[in-house]
Amino acid sequence: ASWALGLPECAERALRAVDFLVGKVAGGASLCHYYPSMNSGHRQENGAGTPAGLSDHALVVGALADAYGYTSQQRYLDEAERLAGVMMQTFWDAKGSGFFDIPEDAGAQGNLKLRDKPLGDNSQAAEALMKLHYATQKAEWREAAGATLSALARVYKDYGEFAAGYALEVQRFLYPPIEATVVGRAGAPETMALASAVVNLPYPHKALAVVDPGNRVRLEAAGYAADTTPLAYVCLDTVCLAPIGDPEKLTTTVT
Repeated sequence: ASWALGLPECAERALRAVDFLVGKVAGGASLCHYYPSMNSGHRQENGAGTPAGLSDHALVVGALADAYGYTSQQRYLDEAERLAGVMMQTFWDAKGSGFFDIPEDAGAQGNLKLRDKPLGDNSQAAEALMKLHYATQKAEWREAAGATLSALARVYKDYGEFAAGYALEVQRFLYPPIEATVVGRAGAPETMALASAVVNLPYPHKALAVVDPGNRVRLEAAGYAADTTPLAYVCLDTVCLAPIGDPEKLTTTVT
């Protein structure tokens, strides 16, 4: 919403929420589905809460990847990769591929003993893994996303219109998104205008990142230049455009 609407305050609120979650898993603690409030009458002991499921991990990994794209802060990407590793270790079915929805628990009671592979949760996991792939350029995350989607290729038709999310992730996997890097100060109006132009392009999938001009390491690694005004570097598969500094020109050039 911050990128699409040009509202930095939305990103500030989002980053506070992400930082809350990162704080809860500091030191390698487990991610939880629910954290008791201190004023709810239930005291929280040692960060304990309702154990997180597959969907929780997938959504937080995706949010961390987005936070990295917005801020260019490496700590968000490091935590996203760590939690993605936990997700693979905890929920992946090594025998049949695909992700289970809940962790294995020898002491589980009733239906909590039954682990399923919901199409929606697995689609969310594939989305998170693809976001990681484009943020890190590591093939392993794309391979994991592909294995996830392939594992459910035989059952998606049974879901009818509820397979729409799965179809979107198959499309994201098969066809490269518009990749755009905006070099400019995060939150600055000019930077937000370029980012908004990217997000509002009439294409289903965009991979957007904002890199601060002071981040010399990342700029040199990508081969981008730090200019006095924000610039957008846009690529589609193997075709990359010349740097664009005007939002309207970006829209007309890409579309």
